[in-house]
Amino acid sequence: MSSSTVHAKVRSPPPPPPREEREPASPEGFVERTALFTAAFAPDKAARLLEQLVPAARDAAVSLARQVTALEPAARHGRVARTFGERPDAGERLRLVMAQVGPRLARALRERMPPHHRGLFPEKEQPSPPSPEPSTAEALFAARLVKEATR
Repeated sequence: MSSSTVHAKVRSPPPPPPREEREPASPEGFVERTALFTAAFAPDKAARLLEQLVPAARDAAVSLARQVTALEPAARHGRVARTFGERPDAGERLRLVMAQVGPRLARALRERMPPHHRGLFPEKEQPSPPSPEPSTAEALFAARLVKEATR
């Protein structure tokens, strides 16, 4: 009697949905994004750096940079995140993650969230004793979960 080989057909997972294509930056969009980035990451040098733009863009960029640096840190961070690619559903994705973790990991997640998302998850009054500090591995895991939920 001959032996027969059974071949199972392995299905590959479906391809991920295509990422949203961004339209090419307009000159106005370039000025706005440049001013926002400069004001967020080099607030003390923003005006001096933006003064190097051509006159048509310089005044608008410097004005916008002043507006951005005047924002509260959480608002500034939120604006940068929205402009440079945070997922529009990041808050909902973080809610889903938070609903599935225990108190210690929830604490680690909250500590690693961008400030504009922490408001979605106010600390609850905890009965004594408070939850222990997360371990290094939990902290790294929490940071990765936040990153994946927001990008």
